[in-house]
Amino acid sequence: MWNCMLTSVLFSTVLLGCFAQNPNDRPKLSIQPAGSSQTRPAGEAFVLTCTGESYDNTLFSDMRWEAPNGEVLGKGGSYQEVEVHKIKNSILSLVVVNPKTEYAGQYTCRATYNDTKILESGVEINFFHDITWNDCLNKQSLIVNQPGELKCVVSANPSPQVSWTKIEGIDTTYLDESRFKVDKSGVLISKVLEDDDGKYRIQAIVTETGRFEHKDIILEVLIPPNITDYQNEVQGMEKEEIVLYCKADIGYPEPVYHWFDKNGTKLGSQERFVVHETNGSITIQNLKKEDAGTYTCMAQNKVGQDERKVQLTVFSKPKIIQFENITALEETTGLLECHASGVPSPELTILKENQQIESDDRIFIEKIKEEEVVILTMTINKISRDDDAEYLCLAENVAGSVENAGHLSVESKPKIVGPKSEIMKTWINNPVNITCVFDSFPVVTIKWSFNGLEIVSDQSETYRIFESEGHSNLL
Repeated sequence: MWNCMLTSVLFSTVLLGCFAQNPNDRPKLSIQPAGSSQTRPAGEAFVLTCTGESYDNTLFSDMRWEAPNGEVLGKGGSYQEVEVHKIKNSILSLVVVNPKTEYAGQYTCRATYNDTKILESGVEINFFHDITWNDCLNKQSLIVNQPGELKCVVSANPSPQVSWTKIEGIDTTYLDESRFKVDKSGVLISKVLEDDDGKYRIQAIVTETGRFEHKDIILEVLIPPNITDYQNEVQGMEKEEIVLYCKADIGYPEPVYHWFDKNGTKLGSQERFVVHETNGSITIQNLKKEDAGTYTCMAQNKVGQDERKVQLTVFSKPKIIQFENITALEETTGLLECHASGVPSPELTILKENQQIESDDRIFIEKIKEEEVVILTMTINKISRDDDAEYLCLAENVAGSVENAGHLSVESKPKIVGPKSEIMKTWINNPVNITCVFDSFPVVTIKWSFNGLEIVSDQSETYRIFESEGHSNLL
């Protein structure tokens, strides 16, 4: 534009001159931050400042900000979280307190200059949602041999491009698409393997905004316990101590062990029972016969449990319940019985003079088991005086041995064994000694008589009687 000015100079000479005005002196509106378009994260407050520039800034008036829909901002309306502040006559700020994506569009600053000229300047603003992570724990757990999902929801506006990799040391491996499927909520694994544990990285890129973030997730693969080391059958001695055990070769996290008795009662708090929950053993002190039975070992962690049965047998030293003295008549049948108990059932033997007696044509030995008692019966036919003796019953098993003595007494009818001659001779007026010997059991009482009259030693001066066991002498 060309302007003409009237200039007076010395000597009252008037000249009409024309010149060009400097463009930098023209009034204008500028917006800071500068740029015809901007991209801002939604939810993050920001400010635009509109400044009137001129050689005389007091000439700016009626400055205002207008929304993309033409609405004058700062006067209520649909933009509730937008504020307008007048800094100076020629400076007006627009504060967007909580930007939303729907606020995107052309924002315009307008002003009147010198009451005649309308000035304006605008900026295109796009709001985006920054990358956010939801339901995305740093450490996650899945169960081996089952389907599972690594959860991590990535959101942004514009939508992000998401990729998953596994970090193994310094190496990065892309996931096997035959088992891993990426979806909006994370990564689906068709069948979790033990080797799947480790570090996974999820990356999100928003190309429109240039935003990039990643997050690392540690996956631990949980494995139910599997008991492989245990005892099927265990034997212990009565009154001694025994240790039962079971051990899981796999299981993560490490399992805790519990023991139950034959009635299903959990053990550990009872006297004599000490359970070691970390190594799978149980110590039973001072074993009793009633401790015998089936015990259950359970290995348990937070994803499962496994059980094994252990059969406990308590061995007890033999005990002879019955082996009594008996009496039998010669030439009859005698019966000796030995009753004994123990675990395992004891072997019974009858001995005479430290020699084991076995069945023959006159002696019959029989063994019978009745519940927890073993009975040995020795039958002797045609008992003789030689059978009269002390017999031993010996009971033996792995826990020990015990013996008891019993006596067989053989009774016999009295039998004269002397003198061998029924006639004795002597000189007249000379003394004579007549001997009578009997063999019998029990010992007999011997009496003498003459012509049917009993001879009593202390009532006669003619006769004297001297007696010993089985013997009687008449003098």
